[in-house]
Amino acid sequence: MKFAREKALVDGSFLSTFYSGTEQRKKTNGIPVRVIEYTMKRTKEKYRLVTNILNEEDAPASELAALYHERWEIELAYDELKNHLKRPATTLRSKTPELVIQELFGYLLAHYTIRSLMHRAARKDQIDPDRLSFGAVQK
Repeated sequence: MKFAREKALVDGSFLSTFYSGTEQRKKTNGIPVRVIEYTMKRTKEKYRLVTNILNEEDAPASELAALYHERWEIELAYDELKNHLKRPATTLRSKTPELVIQELFGYLLAHYTIRSLMHRAARKDQIDPDRLSFGAVQK
């Protein structure tokens, strides 16, 4: 998606307008947004973050970019729970609400235990724990 640079901001981000579907051609019902474009040092990959926080003083671009990647930590944890601990096609075995809660807590405890061990191993070898996944070390 392309965003017109309507106003450049001091922190390197810019203001633009988001239009959905057919509104793009008509330029109607637009939503004001702030666009932050940046590159991650580790991967050299380019990213574009679109937010409704329009004032760069409320949230500087560098801060939002860093927080956005921290936010993905929880998404990775969800992936570990859903796709690695509990296989995607597997349904919970419990038949009552109380037992479903108990089974979910079991998965959460198993995840916490594995992550705790991974954290200790990473610290021992002086690796950032965020670089460890259930699959392999992320380079």
